[in-house]
This record gives sequence, structure tokens and C-alpha cells, in this order.
Amino acid sequence: MKHSNWIGGKRVVAIGAAVTLITAIMSLGVSILAPSEVTANAYVIQETIVEHKSTPNVSFTVHVDNSGVETEIAEPTISADEERQLQEELIVESREEEFEAYINSIYCDPNDVTKITNLKLEDMPILTDGTWWEGYEESLYHLEQNYGINAVFAMAVSTLESGGGTSSRARNRDNYYGLSTSTNYGSRYSCTMYFGDLINRKYVSQGRSSVYSIGPKYCPPNRQWESYMAEYMSGVQSQLRSEIASRGISTI
Repeated sequence: MKHSNWIGGKRVVAIGAAVTLITAIMSLGVSILAPSEVTANAYVIQETIVEHKSTPNVSFTVHVDNSGVETEIAEPTISADEERQLQEELIVESREEEFEAYINSIYCDPNDVTKITNLKLEDMPILTDGTWWEGYEESLYHLEQNYGINAVFAMAVSTLESGGGTSSRARNRDNYYGLSTSTNYGSRYSCTMYFGDLINRKYVSQGRSSVYSIGPKYCPPNRQWESYMAEYMSGVQSQLRSEIASRGISTI
């Protein structure tokens, strides 16, 4: 049975419990007349909402008013060492993503000679090491960058058409691609740039981008031409990617 008093004809509920509640609130330093602030550590809240798990302690402010409670999470504060470590981790992660993208961008497909190897100039020796093209990496690199023609395709064509640089056309006129002309190209670089322009004008522009569609027009008498190109190019893509990967992220 509740105890109550009657004052001026009105029923007043015993206020013992209310006094106890108010006393407890005031003991926390919270005024019931105006909003107050309470500061506390909230690792779990910070971890869930702010999502910066590297910072173990974060302060947040509780605003108390007569209508309810509103919680505001403050920006996490980290030490200079923690910030430096975080930056280093982000740099490493970015470099790893860049390295993976580079590896996946490397192509060598006899079905589409316009898919360039995309090798960087410093990585071109992977293709030429031990071949008669060794030392001429710049020609292959600029062929890809200027004309969008795969470097391995150029190596295959020049190797077959010039006998690996031993034909009279190659030795006397720097004609390394079996071109039916008396032009003296002056250098392997010049001839390679002409080759890139020729493939674009006479073949790619007409929808001939595979070795199988280029061969019958480029070298009509020899139907083994396409097979040689395809065999030369096959497997190079996986070899290039594997070689670059083995060298590690320091290559980017």
C-alpha cells in the first residue's frame, strides 16, 4: 500500500524515491537544470563507430538534457609514431596494389597483336636477354608506346623475316621485317617504327589484328608464317608475369 499525503485537497505521491534519484544524478556532477557533460573512455564504441582500431583510447562527450541523451564521438587522437606507422602501412598497401595491377596488365596474345606487353623500359631486357635483340630494348618499348603493337610480335616477325638479323636486307639496309622495298632504314629503331606504322595502316585499320589474319596478306607464299608467330608468342605472357612477380615489388 502506497503512502501519500493530501495537501490543499491534492494527492502528493511520496517523493522518497525521487529524492534518491536526484541525489544520485547530482553525485555525478550532472545538473538537472541545465545540460552537462560527462567524459569517459569508449574503446568499443570508438572501434564500432569510428572504425580506427589502432587507437586504443578515445574520449567522447555525453550531453544530458531534460529530453534525452545525445552521444557525440570525438575525432580519435593518435601519437606521431602511430600516425607514421599508419602512413607507412598505407604506402605499402598502395604499392602492392600498383604492383599487382602492373603484372595483370602484361599481355602477349597472338590473337590480338594490339595488346602490348606493357613492360616498362627497364623490364624490356626480360624479353631480349640472350637474343639477337639484346641491347635494342628502346626500339621495342617505343614501338608499343607509339604504335600500340606488341613487342613480342615484332620480335617474332623480324626473327623469321631476317633470319635473326643475318639476311642481306638486314645487314645492308636495316630492313629487319622482310619489307618489299629498297629503302635503307638506317637503323633497327627506324625500321621498327616503320613496321609499327605499317601494321596499323595496312592491317589493324582493316580489322586484321591477329597473326592468323595478318599472315595471309603480310607473307602470302608461306602458310607456316602464322603458326611460327603463334608458337613464338605462346606462353610468353605467363613467363613475363612470373618473371616480374619473382623480382618483387621493388621493380615498381
